[in-house]
Amino acid sequence: MSMSLRQVVWPQEPGMDSHSRKISVQEIMRDIQARLSDTHLMAKYDLSQEQLRILFRKLLDCGALSPFDFQAWAIFCNKNVPLKHIRLFRREIVCFSLPVFNANDPEDRGYVVDISENGIGVRGIKAGANDIKTLVIPTEQYLGLPPLVFQARCVWSFEQADPNRRCGFYLIDASAKIWLELRKYVRKRAKAASQDT
Repeated sequence: MSMSLRQVVWPQEPGMDSHSRKISVQEIMRDIQARLSDTHLMAKYDLSQEQLRILFRKLLDCGALSPFDFQAWAIFCNKNVPLKHIRLFRREIVCFSLPVFNANDPEDRGYVVDISENGIGVRGIKAGANDIKTLVIPTEQYLGLPPLVFQARCVWSFEQADPNRRCGFYLIDASAKIWLELRKYVRKRAKAASQDT
């Protein structure tokens, strides 16, 4: 395990009990690696399907569970819990104004709200599920590198009629170097912002 986290703390979230409780990361990880099924995990830890889904999301976000181990468990051990929309890679929240626009329609523009190893969340871009867009992030303003032009497929979209609509895009093709440098820059800005507060 890459960090000292020992317990997953349940805050109050929709569909969860009103009281906070804790689950041992080491224990749940042993059970996942032992290939306990979804029904066994739900019974042992007294979880609903939604609570088990949230638990996996928390384990992935904190780095206790790798995307590879999660996918292996989901293929062989999961029968009932809807897991296909769980984000596999940790996302970095963008804490500054990072514009993005559609290369084929410069008026179709918005802002990046988070970035991960294989995708971004944006606000303002017009897209429906499975739409493929060529997007541009003006990284020359931040990194001194050429603009990041990349292809991405929309994997989810909310509030299509709202100018503040949210979309999630899965990366199809981009410069690996610029993408990595942008993620590092976002992480650096987030760290600096947290130290200022």
